[in-house]
Amino acid sequence: MINKIDHYSVSSMQLANSCPRAWWAKYVLKKEQASSDAASFGSQYDQQVSARLGCKIHKEEKPISRLVDGVEDAVIGYMCQPHALKTATDAQVPINISPLQWQLLAEIHGFYAEIKKPIIGFIDLWDAKNRVIVDLKTSASKRTSPGWAIQVLIYTLAQQANEAKIHLMTRTKTPAYYEYIIPISKQSLAWAMHWFTHQANEVERWLEAGCGECLPRNPDYHCSWCPEQLECPATNVILGG
Repeated sequence: MINKIDHYSVSSMQLANSCPRAWWAKYVLKKEQASSDAASFGSQYDQQVSARLGCKIHKEEKPISRLVDGVEDAVIGYMCQPHALKTATDAQVPINISPLQWQLLAEIHGFYAEIKKPIIGFIDLWDAKNRVIVDLKTSASKRTSPGWAIQVLIYTLAQQANEAKIHLMTRTKTPAYYEYIIPISKQSLAWAMHWFTHQANEVERWLEAGCGECLPRNPDYHCSWCPEQLECPATNVILGG
């Protein structure tokens, strides 16, 4: 099972932390993920914001045949915000941190950390001149997640960014826009690295043991995207379907 995955991503490690079985189903068993309006909305929102800003887009996306309801208005609303990153030069910028680079980054921050596979991901918006990272988020509420901070801090390490921000758009009756500035410090970067290293090595332990059937199922918001949601006892028995 060890070779079932060849890289890590922040989103995959977050899923592994939230629901180990859902992670196994998606990344090891390669089960098809259930489609959702929320996921399509978020993806289209990111693409349309990047296009409106005139960024160089580094990731090839499938052409959009039809915009999900509300995406166009949401993008127009974002562009009207004073915090919109209108200085962005690039979008969907790929990052790749090798195991050796990760170890060196840890040494720079005064500790030892080892991972077995590279970390890859894509930065939503990047201002190359000012070295600013922005991660675009859409959500049903303005509640934030520590995982969002971990993501932009890992990207900060990869790009040596000066500023890291989260721009959230809430899909509420009256859409709202928020800016969260993530502090970049030796302490915050070390926190993100410690978390990621622990989770990556936990995943490697699962792969080595081949213990997918024994991994816990933790029902929560992520069940909507789980490929096993219809057969999962945590949702269909415990939560009543």
